[in-house]
Amino acid sequence: MPAMIIVDEIVSADGVAARPEGSIDFFVEREGLVDSVGDAERMSRVRAVLLGAQTYREFSAYWPTREPTLDVNRLPKHVLSRTIEHAPWGDGELPPATVEHGDAAGVALDLEERYRGDIIVWGSLTVARALLSAGVVDEVWLRVVPVAVGGGRSFWPQQDVEFRAVDTKAHPGGWTTARCQLERRR
Repeated sequence: MPAMIIVDEIVSADGVAARPEGSIDFFVEREGLVDSVGDAERMSRVRAVLLGAQTYREFSAYWPTREPTLDVNRLPKHVLSRTIEHAPWGDGELPPATVEHGDAAGVALDLEERYRGDIIVWGSLTVARALLSAGVVDEVWLRVVPVAVGGGRSFWPQQDVEFRAVDTKAHPGGWTTARCQLERRR
């Protein structure tokens, strides 16, 4: 199976990934949702993480305080940013993230080749949108929260994106996961 570029997003039932001002309050308290980031079965082929600057700031403030062996802490992390120069991960016990410059598609494709495995993008709405616009995403993993937010920020580009749902699952906290395949423009 060839390596993939995967976008993993948490969204409301109406497709919102963040409120207009950036808040994600509608999902942070959902049972099991945040910890599902590192689901072992879904993460078995992932070799590296690509984050945008804002998601890096949020993740690096939270995840290094959790179990160091979690995939989110263990995997090499890369931050696509024009403003961040250094990307520490916690208090120095865990390896820092690497800051990347360039366009999202070029960086993601380079990482895929470098690691010879799947690259995952968590959150990072601008990065995800750029990758989808460039046609380099193989799968989108959605975690859908049962609430309609009514408006806010999305990661989907302003163009049609055809995909096929290949797996869905309901979780005890009322949210669902969906794995969707896209046809990458190679």
